[in-house]
Amino acid sequence: MYSLLIIDDEPYITDGIHSILNDATELELELYRAYSSLEAIDILDRMKIDIVLTDINMPVMNGLEIQKQIIKKFLIKEKSKF
Repeated sequence: MYSLLIIDDEPYITDGIHSILNDATELELELYRAYSSLEAIDILDRMKIDIVLTDINMPVMNGLEIQKQIIKKFLIKEKSKF
């Protein structure tokens, strides 16, 4: 089972994607939602998320900045294994 985080500052989009994927039980996804970039970073700090689906244009931190934060966290975790 994979964990997927859906990030969008428009709740109807986040909830709509969540609803569609939640109905697709054959995908075996553990779904999470974030309605802001700050909420997303908090979730990413606390949990292991396999897949992130994010809006690009959001206030405070856009989707590309979130991607950079994820890569930075991943690289730090990988370096600590050695």
